[in-house]
Amino acid sequence: MNGILVTGSNGQLALDLINFFKSEPYKIIGKTKEELDITNIDRINNVVIENKPGAAGVIALRFY
Repeated sequence: MNGILVTGSNGQLALDLINFFKSEPYKIIGKTKEELDITNIDRINNVVIENKPGAAGVIALRFY
C-alpha cells in the first residue's frame, strides 16, 4: 500500500486532500505544523524514514 505524507494537516487544503484520498487504497500520514517543522530537514528525513510514504508534498500558501 502506498502512503501519502500530508503536511499542515490541520489546514483546509490538507484536510481536503486527506478526505479525497481516504476513499483510495492509500495510507494517509498527516502531520500538523507542530508535529513537523518543514524547515527542519533532519525532522523531515526522520518522518520519511519512519513512515516510508510513496509520495510527499509540501503546499504552502500565505495570504497577506
